[in-house]
Amino acid sequence: MAAFLVLQYDGALEAPTLVVQKETDKDNGDFVVELSYFAEVVQKSGNPRRIYIKQRALDQLMDQLLVATGGIASN
Repeated sequence: MAAFLVLQYDGALEAPTLVVQKETDKDNGDFVVELSYFAEVVQKSGNPRRIYIKQRALDQLMDQLLVATGGIASN
């Protein structure tokens, strides 16, 4: 996968980083947690490029994690 990302997105010869980003907010007294995940590909010049990954199985796994810790999945 790393080689594909570097070649596909004209990256520098440096391994992409997988990032899981968490944002929290409060809505009517409830906490809202939003998770996103992406690969950050270092470019030959300029800022790193974020390649967002959409995988239903990973979404379900993250929902299960949040529910197991007392949350409620929104979808």
